[in-house]
Amino acid sequence: MDLQRQSYTVFGFSKELDWRPLNFVDLIPAERICNGCGLLPIETAHLPCRHVLCKPCFQQCLVNEEYECLLGCNQFTKKDVEWRAFPMKDLLEYKVKCWNQDNGCKAILSVEEMLDHFYGGCVHRSTHCPKCSASVLCKDVGAHRRSDCSTHKVPNQAKHQKPSEGYVQKAMLFLLEATLRERVEEIRICLDRLIRDLTTQCDSLSEESRIETSETETRTMNEARITRVSRSRQHFPTEVDRGDQVSERIDDLSIEVSQGVSALSEHIKILQGDTRRSSENMEQSNIEIKRHLSSADDRLEGVLKTMKFLKGVLGESMKRVTNNGGQVSPNMADTILLGQNTLNITCYEFRVKGLNELKKAVTSETWAVQQKDPVYLRGYRIAPGLYLRKHGDSVAVHLLIQLYKGVVDEFLQWPYCHDIQITFMQSSSDRRREFPNRTRRHLESFLRPTELCNRARYYTSFVLLDDLERDGFTEGNELCVMWELLPRTSE
Repeated sequence: MDLQRQSYTVFGFSKELDWRPLNFVDLIPAERICNGCGLLPIETAHLPCRHVLCKPCFQQCLVNEEYECLLGCNQFTKKDVEWRAFPMKDLLEYKVKCWNQDNGCKAILSVEEMLDHFYGGCVHRSTHCPKCSASVLCKDVGAHRRSDCSTHKVPNQAKHQKPSEGYVQKAMLFLLEATLRERVEEIRICLDRLIRDLTTQCDSLSEESRIETSETETRTMNEARITRVSRSRQHFPTEVDRGDQVSERIDDLSIEVSQGVSALSEHIKILQGDTRRSSENMEQSNIEIKRHLSSADDRLEGVLKTMKFLKGVLGESMKRVTNNGGQVSPNMADTILLGQNTLNITCYEFRVKGLNELKKAVTSETWAVQQKDPVYLRGYRIAPGLYLRKHGDSVAVHLLIQLYKGVVDEFLQWPYCHDIQITFMQSSSDRRREFPNRTRRHLESFLRPTELCNRARYYTSFVLLDDLERDGFTEGNELCVMWELLPRTSE
């Protein structure tokens, strides 16, 4: 039966599926695929131009407070967009191939069954031989080493695939461009806020100036009235003397006008003080705007320099990857993208199984180790684990770490210097027990790996297994553990 293979990277569904490609056998409707990045998201935006975008791509449609399709179509409003969800239960029913298909696994199962198969009983897991670096199935490692690395090598299933040299570079530049857009948008919002504040202060100053002008005109009119009254008394002294009532009225009017002029002068002085303070505030605002503009220019220049530097480093990396006749590892592009996508991932949760057997091993051998496969955290490729050793009548539980060579090592800071916080959790409740572990960056185990991996290293701080059992953190002969990489330390 000829099965059609469609490979899409999904995200937004679960931590077991997100950012991993699924090789679908069933046909995926086009309306589920983002036309911008080609990913399969849990939620899609359907635009009036009939294009479909995921949420990250849709957010990049906002330019200068207006929405415009990324693919060059007409502008639209947010109300014109229809959001459609891809339910998790529907995705789990699709038929896919096992992630180990390149290692010879022929299983075709639903997504839900494939997860149980892959994390449970799939026998086609592979690793790289430390001696010859060949890919070998885990179940064949013994026979491979006994044959002096001459047999049981996994054939290159994708030897005829030749990824484009610019694929990885374009993917990384896409991430850099998204970061640059976010920084420019922050700067634009800051400048808009400063301009609005300055406009408000200018309007307030203009209104105060208008009031001051009006008061000045009123004072001039009152002074003109006083002058006319005084002239009338000088030109008609006889009538004033004969009209006592008129004279008294004029005196009263003069007193009222004088009082009004005095009150008006005090008000004008107050307005002048307010105007002077407003002028000072405006000058301070101008200084603040200039400072923010200078800071914005410095931030933009820093982002551009960083982008230029990463372009150069990426170009050198591509030359080194393709210097062997243009042959590129078939999974190199997806691996680099996976490393880039994990730069912001700081946590990894796993279960330590077989506690009773581990305690027996500690009793007989004084120590035991349980270590997981390498994962990417903050871009570093780390194999997490626990180191158990005898401590009096109990068992001490230490953090165990081993650094592997990763695909984005040249973009990271070395030596490795992140502190690690270990959290023991109860599945049936929200109870947690945390304790941090400080990294001593000067140790050789935390330098950048030059071989496949560095030597494993355990931290000196520990917690007693008896305390964990007494507090109910061990359930069904298992221990639920979460690693969290904390910000870098400075020594």
